[in-house]
Formats: sequence, C-alpha cells, structure tokens
Amino acid sequence: MPHRDKADALFSRPAAKPATAYDKTSAAAREITEAEAALRAEKTANLKAARLARDKGEDAHGAAPQSDIRTS
Repeated sequence: MPHRDKADALFSRPAAKPATAYDKTSAAAREITEAEAALRAEKTANLKAARLARDKGEDAHGAAPQSDIRTS
C-alpha cells in the first residue's frame, strides 16, 4: 500500500534532536535533586508528626510515654 506509507511519512513525528552531554547531565542532576527533595519532605512530615505527638504527651505510636525517672 504505497498510499498508506506516504500518509505515515507525512504525519510522523519529527526526530528528536540528539541530547548533548550538558542535557544528559542536567537531567540526571534534576532527577537526583527531585528524589532528595521527596525524601526530605517525607522525613520532615514524620518528624513533625513525632514532635506533635510528643508535645501532646504521647509517643509517635500513640502510647503514653514511660516515666523518665530512674527507680534504681
């Protein structure tokens, strides 16, 4: 089918430019910083929950805290 081949060639996507070394490096750096930011946000949320629980008078799991006074 020669007509179908012409239509595919006419409406096909243009080839992407080859990525330069700078583009590859900046993309890798962006991925690393985004992953680190996600981990930092997760840690921050966990620490905030623990701090709020501590201030409320409970540990992070919802149980009442044990006494800090030594009995020995």
